[in-house]
Amino acid sequence: MSKKKYLLSALAIICLLIASTIYVMNKYPSEEEKAYHRIAMCYVIEHREIQADNPELIAFFNKVAQGGVPDYALNKPKIYDDFARELINYYLKLSPQQQQEVKSDRQSCDRILKGA
Repeated sequence: MSKKKYLLSALAIICLLIASTIYVMNKYPSEEEKAYHRIAMCYVIEHREIQADNPELIAFFNKVAQGGVPDYALNKPKIYDDFARELINYYLKLSPQQQQEVKSDRQSCDRILKGA
């Protein structure tokens, strides 16, 4: 392999690595974003009946998550619908006692949903 082909191959691999890193960073929430999502989901759980695959529930979650940020804020949190669905599915797999504990107080809710 000539030196030019080798350099082009190496450049292509580096570009792919950079692109995949950017994709992963934008696809999955950070720990701070997860905490924000958990608190918003705790509010949703307190105020709505939770069912699997309910698009209205995700819409309400988005409204709650975005409603806590003023319109003039420069850095609005990114909302991850897939992570919200993970939280809902995790909640639905909890025992009835754990679900009641999640509904009863936000600190318990946050602590339990951290397992998602």
